[in-house]
Amino acid sequence: MLFYMKNLWRAYVKKSVNWIHQVLHAIVNGYNWDAGPEPMLSVFGNSVTQEISLLNM
Repeated sequence: MLFYMKNLWRAYVKKSVNWIHQVLHAIVNGYNWDAGPEPMLSVFGNSVTQEISLLNM
């Protein structure tokens, strides 16, 4: 049972990280730089931001 629960948790974490990647990429794609650089700096400093999102900046 414990092995099954660990596998469920890993699947959940993997899905959550994929969702976070998508949210960060959407923020970068729709960002208006007239609002200042602070939100982009926080996305840049986030360890889960994908390389394609960084290149999109």
